[in-house]
Amino acid sequence: NKTHISFDSETPNLIDKTLLALGITDNEHHAWIIPADLIRNDPLLVKFFDQCFKYAQTIAHNAKFDQQVLKRNGIPFFPMHGDTMLQHYAINENKGTHGLKNLATGFLGVPDYEAQFIDKHFKTIERNKRDYSKIPEEELYQYLAIDCCATYALNQLFEPMIEADEVQQAYNILIQGMISFILTQRAL
Repeated sequence: NKTHISFDSETPNLIDKTLLALGITDNEHHAWIIPADLIRNDPLLVKFFDQCFKYAQTIAHNAKFDQQVLKRNGIPFFPMHGDTMLQHYAINENKGTHGLKNLATGFLGVPDYEAQFIDKHFKTIERNKRDYSKIPEEELYQYLAIDCCATYALNQLFEPMIEADEVQQAYNILIQGMISFILTQRAL
């Protein structure tokens, strides 16, 4: 039985996929944050990721995005075991309810950490024009750590829910589509 590892990448925004930091956790209480400059400048760290993810079941929220970020930044792809966004979609396909912060608040009771760490830096800037590279690193890293821990906890909650036959079938279709997309991107 493999360990679950949740990960998340932080970028300036959804368009600019330059890696700012990578977060990893194997529980819902703390995460390790690795600044991008350490990853890019240390081939041993990249090799560590490659080895680590061979022995763990990797979970992300919107893994397709994170895999694109990894590719853009020269970090090896690693196999995906689960995607909490797709898990929730298989459980409840209502549009607009699959965002990580929404799920963390609704299912885990996590306070609005986006307001605490992010929104205060962009009071007059539209959401799609924000640049997360302008956020002080300490706050950005705390935000990323909560993302990782919330993803881990949501996976623990959602995995038993998707075991129902009809939900499992829907999730399998979604996850296979995501894996096919990732493999297509890897080949490009």
